[in-house]
Amino acid sequence: MKIFKDEDSRFIIIASHLGSLCWQNKLRMHKLK
Repeated sequence: MKIFKDEDSRFIIIASHLGSLCWQNKLRMHKLK
């Protein structure tokens, strides 16, 4: 059960990290326009 929770938290961290990168790219594209 602990391993599953570690995997779940790791997935959330990766997902949030990818989300922030995508958001930064959107802001950069908006500034270029």
